[in-house]
Amino acid sequence: ERPFSNLINKTYVNYDRLNLQSFGLQTENVAIECAIRFDADEVKAYEGCRLQRIHFYPMSRQDSWTLHVYTHGADGKLQELHTQPVTQQLDYGVKNEVQLTTPLALPAGDLIVSLEVRNAAGSSDIIGMDFGHADKGFSDLARVAGEDDFYSVTNAIEQEGVFYDFSWVMDAVFAPEDAATDIDEILHYAISADGQPMGTTQQLGFTLPQLTAGSH
Repeated sequence: ERPFSNLINKTYVNYDRLNLQSFGLQTENVAIECAIRFDADEVKAYEGCRLQRIHFYPMSRQDSWTLHVYTHGADGKLQELHTQPVTQQLDYGVKNEVQLTTPLALPAGDLIVSLEVRNAAGSSDIIGMDFGHADKGFSDLARVAGEDDFYSVTNAIEQEGVFYDFSWVMDAVFAPEDAATDIDEILHYAISADGQPMGTTQQLGFTLPQLTAGSH
């Protein structure tokens, strides 16, 4: 499988131990936002970078998806920095990449990346989550679109006496301002066996010549 990226990938999910499940909302005619948050100190460590793209797991076809980026102002109120509709073709049940129309300078405060989804009929299979682990208040944020601020779904459910730790399967990708546009372009892979070169390929598969029995 190709390397994920040479850029800075920020997420709360360990893909090697991903317990992918689906989150939904049965209420009809409502828009919800699912978000991840990085605090101001962490964002400051990437000063000079820009938010270039995000990844998320749509699990089924919905009426619409919209990407939003927020921060909290000095007054503590939520401020929107960027919004754009997700108009591209989506592949369901796998990671999808959404490029920002213009890379966004990171804010001085915290950074919140959200996906707003509208589902007229209600669905139990909307967006992917990693069940069994949560950074409460950072990996598990949600709100009904239009509410004043996000809240931790994990905390809210635990107040009802139910264990439900999870993280949204979402990533934020930061790029230095001077990053090459082709930084993630793979020119080719070099294949070797037993220390000897066998060839190169631009594909994600390569057939080795016949090898003798044994370990190689």
